Amino acid sequence: KRDKERLLESLRKRVEALQVLYEVSQQSGDAPTYEAIVERVLGAISRVLPYDCGAAILAADEGRRAMLRLRCASAVSDKGLLWVKEAMLSYQRRQSGRLLTEDQVITRVAGPHPGGEGASGFKSSLSVALLARGVPVGTLALFSQAEGAYSAEDGQLLDVLANQTADAIQSLREAEQEARMRIERMVESMADGVI
Repeated sequence: KRDKERLLESLRKRVEALQVLYEVSQQSGDAPTYEAIVERVLGAISRVLPYDCGAAILAADEGRRAMLRLRCASAVSDKGLLWVKEAMLSYQRRQSGRLLTEDQVITRVAGPHPGGEGASGFKSSLSVALLARGVPVGTLALFSQAEGAYSAEDGQLLDVLANQTADAIQSLREAEQEARMRIERMVESMADGVI
């Protein structure tokens, strides 16, 4: 009976993950910013893998700062948010080999944030790399106050969801690059016309 319940729960998570994947892939075309993509994904993941604090860091492109998005599903203290931030910077440093300083990271927090009260540490965490065409572009992580909150199967589900996020991010980067090149070509041809 326990095995049956465990298998049913696993199946429920997989079905919910497929629904989340479908929603994210449908909405990725109308997400105008990296932050909008990350916020949608963190919101959708909470339906599959419950967390107290979800976080995503997107590595900086040349000339840009990195973006760290924290989404609290329950009350998290300032100390807890700082702990998550340090953990995310550590995960990113391990994956990219690059140290991000405080002034290179823009941090945004959403959800219940009472300040001094709430969770200040987490007993369980689960993190995966955001890879776009094999290149690390960031890290996605979930933090829970419950001990042993995540299994290896949960890690696989999060990895699948993270890959979908990375694809949406890569599509947005390509669109930005194309727009930038189009503007540069327009400016170059405009100079010839003025001359």
